[in-house]
Amino acid sequence: ASYYSPSTSAKNDWFFTPGLSLEASTTYTITFWVQGEGWGGTPESIELMVGTAAASGDMVDQLWDSPSTAYADWTEITTTYDCVTAGTYYFGWHAYSVADLDYITVDDITIIEPSGSETYSVTFNVDMTDSIASGYFVEGTDQLWLGGSMNAWAMPGNDAAYEMFESATDDIYTVALQLADADYAYKYFKIVGGVSSWDNGEWTGGDDRTFTVAGADLVLDDIFGDDGSGIEDLTAIGISIYPNPSSGVFNVNVENNFNLEVFDITGKVINTQVLTGNSTVKINTAGVYFFRFSNEEGSVTQRVIVQ
Repeated sequence: ASYYSPSTSAKNDWFFTPGLSLEASTTYTITFWVQGEGWGGTPESIELMVGTAAASGDMVDQLWDSPSTAYADWTEITTTYDCVTAGTYYFGWHAYSVADLDYITVDDITIIEPSGSETYSVTFNVDMTDSIASGYFVEGTDQLWLGGSMNAWAMPGNDAAYEMFESATDDIYTVALQLADADYAYKYFKIVGGVSSWDNGEWTGGDDRTFTVAGADLVLDDIFGDDGSGIEDLTAIGISIYPNPSSGVFNVNVENNFNLEVFDITGKVINTQVLTGNSTVKINTAGVYFFRFSNEEGSVTQRVIVQ
């Protein structure tokens, strides 16, 4: 690719690459060779930029600039571009001498994606049905955000790529990210009044959700406030709860002695009991709650709903 401008007039010439699909959180290396000669010995000026369309007005980031530098001999130039958001991008070389530009030539352009930087689509789906029905999450007023190690645990509300939206009228909120092979931790957060905050996470303390990207796309289907821990083990350890959902009265039968902690969806403990045999647990307010049973053998959690 080259310019040839045998005149003494000012120059404002561009040439662009085709649109290139770049991945998020990836550093690309750009190398090219440049050679030119200014009219009457005046050096030429050239810069390399990147943008979202093959037009000067869409070139937004300058990657390299060499104003008024003579390149009588072919010279190799190397620079980099840190791509933040995945998408289609164009690289543009711009000759912008104010006067006396003879010619400048750019050749042998190479744009290299680093090895091992391949990313995969990870889709996060979280079911908000229970939280909406209980009044904890107000559609159209509250916001839902994903927080996690994928963006170094940026505070929910600060990184727009992590806001979740309802994909249909089904109370399922979703967001998709491009992530490289690695182990990740995450959790969902409610944002009230558009204010960034660590408040209103699925639960206070405790373990984060985790997943692993291993060379393939991934879909994660979750229920807000439900980490799934131990739910399938209740019968095996001699615990039964009925009815669930209920109007606020739960019959709990245990074969062994257990300590019971009842948490609301914010993680606040609202009740504790020592259970032996058949017991009744009462909750007065509709919503989503968690029963955590524990004894010397360990602990297990069950999500319950008061309608």
